[in-house]
Amino acid sequence: MNPEVKAKWLSALRGGKYKQAQKVLEKRKNGKIVGQCCLGVFLRCNGVEPHEIHHDHSCFRTGSHSGIKFSSALPLIYGQKFGISNQKQNILIYMNDILGADFPTIASWVEKNL
Repeated sequence: MNPEVKAKWLSALRGGKYKQAQKVLEKRKNGKIVGQCCLGVFLRCNGVEPHEIHHDHSCFRTGSHSGIKFSSALPLIYGQKFGISNQKQNILIYMNDILGADFPTIASWVEKNL
């Protein structure tokens, strides 16, 4: 992973600006962002805007044809662009959504493993 991209993400996870959410890249209330998962923070702090904004969440397309799906994982293009494999994303999703690890804990894992 590009060291500048990684440093920006670590700073965002540790900075306290972002509130944590589970199972969505961005959680919204009345159209405003009220929380993000660790991968949602990654995209936002690197200037990536969601493809779809809904009343209660924001999401990113995982496909580009009629079978478009939406996911809480990074779209393939961003995983490749920024160097986060699907395997590493799955670990991060598990930490964020299942274990309930806080952002500083996730940041420490990112620092050691990406």
